[in-house]
Amino acid sequence: MNARPLVIPDDTIITVKVMGRENEFLASLDNRIASYPDETEITLKKADFTIDLIELEHVSFIKTIRHKLLWGGEDKRN
Repeated sequence: MNARPLVIPDDTIITVKVMGRENEFLASLDNRIASYPDETEITLKKADFTIDLIELEHVSFIKTIRHKLLWGGEDKRN
C-alpha cells in the first residue's frame, strides 16, 4: 500500500488492525510515531480542521508528486 496512493471520499473512515509475530508495532501517522500492542485497531478519518498552504513560483506540486510517487513511467520496478 505504501507504493501507491489512495484517493477516497472525504467521509471515508478506514480501520486498520495489525497482527504479527511481535508483541508491539510502530505506527507513523501525521509525523508522529507511537508504539502499540499487537492487534490494536487504528481508525483513520479526515480531520475536522484545514491548513493554509503556500504556492511557490516555478514549482509544480503535480510534477513534484509525480516524481516522488513514480507516476508517469518513472517506476522501473515492473
